[in-house]
Amino acid sequence: MTAKHYNLAFRTRADVLASGVWRAESGTWVVGDPLSLEHFELTREQWFVAQQLSGTTSLDTLRREFEKAFAPDRVELAELWHLVGELHRRGIVVATGPGQAEAFATRRGEQRSASWRWGWLQVLAWRLPGFAPQGAIDFLYPFARPLLSRLGFAASGLLIVLAVGLVATRFDQFGERLPTVSALWTPEFMWAAIATICVVKALHELGHALVARHLGVDVSEIGIMLLCGMPTLYCDVSGAWRLPRRRDRMAISAAGIAVEMLLAAMACFVWWFARPGVVQTLALCVMSFASIGTLLVNGNPLLRYDGYYLLSDITGVSNLWQRSRDALRQWTIGWLRKPLPGQQLERRESPWLALYGGASQVYLTILLGSIALVAWRTLAPRDLDVLAYGAGTLLVAATVVSPIRRLTQTLRNPLARRRVRWIPAGLSLVFATALAASVWQWPIRHRIDCPARVELSESEEVVATLAGRLVWAVEPHSHVYEGDTIARLLSDHVELDVQAAASELALAELKLQQLQQLRPHDAEAAAQIPTAESQASAARTRLGRVKAESARLTITAPSAGKVLKPAARDDLAESLTLATWNGTPLDSSNEGAWIEPGDTLAIIAREDRREVRLGIAEREVQRVAERQPVRLALEAMPNRILTGTIVSISKVAASQGSESHVAGSSHADNDTRWRTSLVDQLADQARYEAVVELDEPDDG
Repeated sequence: MTAKHYNLAFRTRADVLASGVWRAESGTWVVGDPLSLEHFELTREQWFVAQQLSGTTSLDTLRREFEKAFAPDRVELAELWHLVGELHRRGIVVATGPGQAEAFATRRGEQRSASWRWGWLQVLAWRLPGFAPQGAIDFLYPFARPLLSRLGFAASGLLIVLAVGLVATRFDQFGERLPTVSALWTPEFMWAAIATICVVKALHELGHALVARHLGVDVSEIGIMLLCGMPTLYCDVSGAWRLPRRRDRMAISAAGIAVEMLLAAMACFVWWFARPGVVQTLALCVMSFASIGTLLVNGNPLLRYDGYYLLSDITGVSNLWQRSRDALRQWTIGWLRKPLPGQQLERRESPWLALYGGASQVYLTILLGSIALVAWRTLAPRDLDVLAYGAGTLLVAATVVSPIRRLTQTLRNPLARRRVRWIPAGLSLVFATALAASVWQWPIRHRIDCPARVELSESEEVVATLAGRLVWAVEPHSHVYEGDTIARLLSDHVELDVQAAASELALAELKLQQLQQLRPHDAEAAAQIPTAESQASAARTRLGRVKAESARLTITAPSAGKVLKPAARDDLAESLTLATWNGTPLDSSNEGAWIEPGDTLAIIAREDRREVRLGIAEREVQRVAERQPVRLALEAMPNRILTGTIVSISKVAASQGSESHVAGSSHADNDTRWRTSLVDQLADQARYEAVVELDEPDDG
């Protein structure tokens, strides 16, 4: 008797629960294990094979019955044997021989050990052991039942639509009332955000549980889950896969998203009408994380959350996550390995499943990188670099350890090594190494909060040297050349001096002319000519001097460049007769104002460039270097990002202001003053000054 005629010592467990679920592509059986509370999806062919196993069925008989039920399909004995082994591994069928209890206990121990050993790779969601929540769900259900009615559903939808309409119609006002980016990184807002996420996600999971209870599905487990390190609830509603109607399964999957959107709508109205304070901050957190957050994470079908299960029901593709990975392996990695015997009938997945698998893997990598970036920007400025590096290392390990683990298992298996196509594998290894090297060389951006001062790199101040009333000034940001007029002043005193000197010169010249005409006829007139010439020369000199002084009332550019406004001032004082200027002299409102000697009228930027001087603390200086590109966000310009390059770094002396607080203190308050001094020293510690040359001119 050959092996195919021996009876297979396997039978299907009598306690498993199976339900037929119709998919778009074919019927699917959902099999539940009442002991492990796990659910498995089997195709019609797989469930048929499981039903035929009675402990006395031979492999040859199993093949005949299979080909009879699914004619004209054919199946190999090796493939049937492989399927029986897979069913046994999942615990759906058991062997009829003795020792099965010990075998199941050993397998359960191995699974639990592997779960603890490799569970840390699930960095997005770590589940802690839970409990049966049916009593609590039954208690909460009467309170939530009105929202699950048609009227409650319509009211919730109307509230969401009204909130969206409020944001759409007053979008500009919403943008103006939103806090700046720097305000979002404060400890107060971060703690409020963490508390908000925990509460919102807990209500999210309760939404799944209550809708499942409404549709007659028991919630098998509820407990605490660490979602990106933050504690929240989770509930196991995997029993929903046994529901035959697709819309019921989709309702349970979408319940959490609906709850968060309803919370976001209510928080939107609270934030709009509330005054600045704790209530408005909490409402902003709820509105942000319950709308944008849930759409990017829970509602995104590329992650294995609510959106994924909705997509699985919409497309009718069961076990979408695993099948997309299988499709990706078939279309990308399959060329590295030869097929196993008995796998010739393996189903060829659709190309769109491969695209979905690749897109989900890329999005997961981007999401992990974003989480690492947020952790870095949150922890690094608070001198918690070690925790930031630890979180980043954990995320990188979660991405690369699983592929490395599978590769190691493949290389340790002699049969698997025979399947490897070494030339394509070598090329793939070279490509992966080059990709890893390029990622390693990718520059890491650091965020530093420090004081900054904007200065002109090549500039010259234009200062008034004579008092006068401003009658004209050039437009700011105008380009001028050396000698061009920038402003004109008017001084009545100087004008009177010019007129007096001109009149005096005219009289002296007229007297000299008359004496020269009388000289041939009058000896006395001839004797007065030298004195008259001297008086005319003195008057001419005085006129030249007062004209030169009058010319100083016309302000000219000392060099070619761009005219910029000087520093503004707020001085509304007025003398008895002369009005001083306010703001800058180049402002049109200051026409006619009195300008004093020494007032800066304008600044000529010779190279039309500005530089920024940064005061960097000693603990932060190792993160910057010369010729390093930087992006600057100034509090004075919250909506503008400046770019530039660090041209120099130098150390500056520490402020001595803290020492003056300690000097002269009495013994009684010495401890308080010492602590105040220490705070001042930490704030005014030795700094390094980094000079950043901006890439583009700044007209601000």
